[in-house]
Parts: sequence; C-alpha cells; structure tokens
Amino acid sequence: MSVLLLFSRLSGLMREQMIAARLGLSPEADATVVMLTLPDMLVNILLAGGFSAALVPALSRAAPAERLELLQRSILYVTSGAVVLGIGLLVFRNTLLDLLAPSLDTSALTNFHVGFALSILVLPLSFALGPSAAYLQVERRNALPPLSVVVFNGVLLVYFATLPTGLTHPGLMDFTLFGAAMMVAVLLRLGTLAVGMSAAFRKTALQARFPPGFGRQFLQGVAAQSLVAATPIIFRSLQSTSGPGNLAAFSFAERLFHLPVALLISPIMLIFLPILSRLSQGSNGTFRARILLASDAAFAATLSAAGVLALFAVPISEVVFGYGRMQIEETTQIASSFRIFLAGLPAFAIFQVMSAALNAQMRTLRVLQATILALATSVLVFLTLDQAGLPAYVSASWGFASFHIAAAAISVLFAMETYELPKLARQLGRTFLRCMAVLIPTVLILNVLSLPESLLTDLFLILCITVLMTVANFRVFLSLRSVRIDEGETSQ
Repeated sequence: MSVLLLFSRLSGLMREQMIAARLGLSPEADATVVMLTLPDMLVNILLAGGFSAALVPALSRAAPAERLELLQRSILYVTSGAVVLGIGLLVFRNTLLDLLAPSLDTSALTNFHVGFALSILVLPLSFALGPSAAYLQVERRNALPPLSVVVFNGVLLVYFATLPTGLTHPGLMDFTLFGAAMMVAVLLRLGTLAVGMSAAFRKTALQARFPPGFGRQFLQGVAAQSLVAATPIIFRSLQSTSGPGNLAAFSFAERLFHLPVALLISPIMLIFLPILSRLSQGSNGTFRARILLASDAAFAATLSAAGVLALFAVPISEVVFGYGRMQIEETTQIASSFRIFLAGLPAFAIFQVMSAALNAQMRTLRVLQATILALATSVLVFLTLDQAGLPAYVSASWGFASFHIAAAAISVLFAMETYELPKLARQLGRTFLRCMAVLIPTVLILNVLSLPESLLTDLFLILCITVLMTVANFRVFLSLRSVRIDEGETSQ
C-alpha cells in the first residue's frame, strides 16, 4: 500500500515536472494548474471533510449489507449535487476564474474557456470518487485509490508528452484537448476504483439509514475540511497577484510538500482512522493509547523527512523542475517555498491525527473551531510579513505553514485530556531531541567539509541521513507492530 501511495505521488510529481518543462512559470502554466486542480479542489472543499468525519465512521460501524446501501445512496447524493453545482459554475465561470487566478489573462490562450468548461463537466465523476474511496478504505482495499491516481496521472503524462518542449507561444497549447484528456483520465480513475466495488452495483434489499447525527457531523466535517483545503488556494491566489507564473510556482512547491505527506502520513491515517472509529465506542484507555502512538509515529516520520528535505531543497527542486523553460531563479523560488512549507510538515501530521481522533468521537465541531482559529492566525501572519516588505512568495509560504502549526496546537488542546498533555509533550520532545541529535551535527559537518556538488553526492547524503534518522527513531516505528488492522472489531 505504501509503495502504491508513493507511486501515486510520484506520478503527480512527474505530471507537475512535465508541466514545468513544457510551460515554465507562464500564463499557460497558471491556466493548466487551475483547470487541473479545480475538480479535486471542489471535492476537498465541499465533501472530503464529511467523508472522513462522518462517512468512514458510519461505514466502519455498519454491517456489510448496510454498508453497500449507504455507499449507493452516498454516490447518488453527491453526483446529483455535483450536476447542480456544475451548472452554476458554468454560468459564473468568469467570476470563478477571477477568484482562483486574479492575474490570469486568458485572451491569448487557445480555446481556454472551452477547456475550462470541460474541467467543470467532470465534476459528477470526481465527486463519485470520494464515497468510493471511503468504502474501499473501510473494506481494507487500500491499494485501489492510489492505483487509480497513477492511472489518472498516466493519461495526463501521455497528453503532456505530446506537447513540444519549451513552448514559445501560448497558442501552441489547445486547452480543448487538455479538457478532453482530463475527462478520459477521470473516467479511467473511476473505472479503476470500480474493480473493487462490484458488489456496489447490485441492488440491496435493505433500506439502511445513516446513523443519528450523521448530517450534522457531515456538515461540520465539510466546514472544517473546506477551510483546510481552501488554505493553499487562498495563499496561492495571494501569491499570484505578484505576477504571471507565481500561481504555478506555489503549486509546484506544494506538490513537493505532498510527497512526504503521501508516503508517511497517509498510510498511518489509512490504518488508524477506521481503528479509532471502532475503538471510540469501546475502551477509552485503548483509544487514548492509539492516539498517542499515532501522534508519535507521524511526528517522528515527518520531522525526520522535513529535516532531510529542507537540507536539500534546492537540488531537489532543480532535479525535479529544472528542465525546459524553467530558469535557475524560478527553481530557487520553488525551493524556498518548499523549505518554508516543510516547517509545517510535522504539525500537519499532528493535526491529521488529532482530527481523526475528534472525528471518531463525533466531536467534529472542535475540528471546525480549530481550523477557523488556525486560518485566522495564518492570514494574520501573511499580512504581517507582507507589510514588512517580504516577497509575496515568502509571505504566502509562511502563511501556509503557519496554518498547520496553529491547527496542530489548537487541535491538541481540544483532543487531549489535560492530564495527557504532559505525556504527549514528553513523547514528542524526546522525538524532537533525537532528530536534532542527527541533524545539527550533520549541518555542522556539511558546512566544514567541501564536498563536490553533484547529484550522486546529494543522493548519498540523503540516504545516509535518512538511515540515521530511522535508526534514531527505530523504537517508535517498531511500536507500530502492536497495531492490528482489525483492532476494535470485537469490542463493538
């Protein structure tokens, strides 16, 4: 599963790499990013929080036959809503573009408005992906969702491979063809998920009902996740006001940020979310122990990754994006944003664990409150840095990172009992000291030594530091062996 998650993120990274090589930081790149991210953005804002907060717990607690009925009804509801939403967005697509990309001039882009309309038309299919992935997660068929992402990105890679390297004129990219490629990619992605859902296509005899409070829990989860999903969009739009290409630069840095998220955080959450949903109905002691274990494992993994990636942010950005139309100063800007994003990576992990714990206990209102307070804090950070005269990409990047830091701190206060806070602090503090015991001497040694600058040298150093970090936190990772994937089923 972890391998497929890694491949899914790598395929997305390759897609962004192809966009950068073909389009650089240009208006065409900004337009491509807007079209490409619109369906998933709307799913994340309008539905994703409800899936994790309400649908996954409801499916986890339902009997198999009831589970199928709930899945079918969920798909019917969300696709119907997507049709209505799509009609509205088609009518007000110019207003939507002004919000997503304020500085984008589409007049010189071939058939952009037709392509943009096609990206809106895929919404019903994109919305159906959410309940399908939630069902597969509960059924422990966790390999299919990341595999479907690989298929989706594979189609788009084929499309971008047909474009000439280093486009010199925006008219050479026809956005109608790009919109059509997106429709084919989404259809194949949904078809990949359908392989593991054959039973869902049979009509069930049951008339299963969603549990009491499901609607309230779903809406609160949606509201909380919508703020989380809107945060990068807000700061991406703010950064884009400083000129063409800045929207794409933020998106490229964010893609690098989500690579360790997929490899390290997603597998932990895929395992622990159903477990916490089941344990929340039983032993409180076991439930609390699993929160602490998930927090420590996620923090250790992401802090180690953040340290290593921050040290080598510049060469990583150059290797991934330094092709075609990309210039050295543009990859340096991406690296700077990426390094700032990494400051919030461990906090992102803690926030995910605490959100899962609160959702499992049906305390979705607390998640919403944490995200509101965190977003207010991050906007204040952006405005302060912007007023200080820092470049827009620096202010926007710190705004993005500060959101996760604030969200983690607030959600910990909401999710943990007062007597548990010192234990969690000691646990995370020990992990922090172990990581610093590796990183600080490494930085000092690298500053003293004059090592040759080459890709092989960087890869060797990344490997060595990663091994040292793994050894330093080996006991934390080994403790995950005590977790059973079916844990909590017998306690219902």
